[in-house]
Amino acid sequence: MDKNDFGAGQITGIIVLSIFVLTGLISIQRLAKTVSFENNKMIINWIFRAKRFEYDFKDILGFQWSSMSAQPINYKQIIIHFSDKITIGISDFEYGNFYKIEDYIKNRFEIFHSYKKKANEEMIKIANEKSKEFDLDQIKMIKFVIYTLWALIGLVFWLTLKGISSISGLTDGRLILTIISLLILILSIRKYLNEKKRKQKLTAYNTQ
Repeated sequence: MDKNDFGAGQITGIIVLSIFVLTGLISIQRLAKTVSFENNKMIINWIFRAKRFEYDFKDILGFQWSSMSAQPINYKQIIIHFSDKITIGISDFEYGNFYKIEDYIKNRFEIFHSYKKKANEEMIKIANEKSKEFDLDQIKMIKFVIYTLWALIGLVFWLTLKGISSISGLTDGRLILTIISLLILILSIRKYLNEKKRKQKLTAYNTQ
């Protein structure tokens, strides 16, 4: 076999990874937004749709927690209710700094049970407890996915080392797949450390 030939396994791996990357880019293009708070206003920019929304704090009635499913992980979502009957969802699938946004909103606006229905003290307590439980369950699932990903990356590295010692050597396909796997490994380690810090923060908060 020529050194530059792609094996069937390498082609399959590249196709699968390309599909995941393409799906991720499409999702980001559809969902990506930025949220900022300036001069008692909430400003939402939809980056790829070239849309901008500004809301005075006085027009924000409140918020409630929800979730959105993107198997195998459920993502946390905040539904913000405005006085013009518009609702906007912000999730940790869309924002790397979602939890900073969540803290800001949680500390400044009222929790709603449903649209135009404020939560009473008991409902607020239950909502906060469910929010923490959701975070802890989500962290467990994210770690499980990361562990599974590491196992697959380990398999790729093992196949690469095995290929190097074989007659075919290190083909272009194996090299590309290994580089992509290495990049994914670095990103997954960063994600793992962030989730570890988030769990420590939640645990410390719960013990106070």
